[in-house]
Amino acid sequence: MKAEDGEDTDSEDLYSYDTGEEDSEDEEVGGVQVLQHNHTSDLPQLIQEKGTAISFPFMELYGIELLEVTSLNITVKCERCKDITEIKGLKDGISKTTSCKKCAVTMTICFRKDLIHANAVRAGFLDLEGCFVADILPSAFLPTCSECSATYPQPGIISVAGENTHNICRECHKKFSFKIHSVRFLRITASHLPPVSGPRRKKESLGITPGTELPRRGRCKHYTKSYRWFRSAVAKRFTLVTSAMTK
Repeated sequence: MKAEDGEDTDSEDLYSYDTGEEDSEDEEVGGVQVLQHNHTSDLPQLIQEKGTAISFPFMELYGIELLEVTSLNITVKCERCKDITEIKGLKDGISKTTSCKKCAVTMTICFRKDLIHANAVRAGFLDLEGCFVADILPSAFLPTCSECSATYPQPGIISVAGENTHNICRECHKKFSFKIHSVRFLRITASHLPPVSGPRRKKESLGITPGTELPRRGRCKHYTKSYRWFRSAVAKRFTLVTSAMTK
């Protein structure tokens, strides 16, 4: 092939290729980077979808990249007597055990949080034993700014369903807000339920049958050889009245 100046040039000269040495260096650098990102500690842990899921349908997020619940306050109902108990300060992965004030049933509650963002409205899961969730109380939320990705300082912002919460980022001072319109609870897997009542008492067999004589003729072991009848004062008075009427 001829160029405009008349000199012959190979077709290979029109294209540029990287040398083998440069390729090898890129592969080595790239390989190190891939190994660094394949550590299990860098990967997010998957949350098991079990228990009771907590979600906030139609939630509004403005200026917030991520939102999480740092301290959850709820009310639960006893599985046996349906009495309501307040459970406060639930942290991620930490179980709380309490007992019903009415029937003394043991109740265990564990909260496993999930991240809320524009495409996910699930706040986490509740693992419940001996009770089921009734409602959510004002809890602490931790937002992450969508402008600078800075997380709001602990302990977070207190909010509840139906409240429009406003604040500013502590790093870039950008305004953000979120609103929880409603709360929905979805039981995915049922927990172990306590027995409806306590252990059944064994029926005491006294050996008494209608129409037959009483065991030991109604005498206790202290008076096995006694043939006296013990009657109350009312029975004696009734006997005297009936005898007087017959005369």
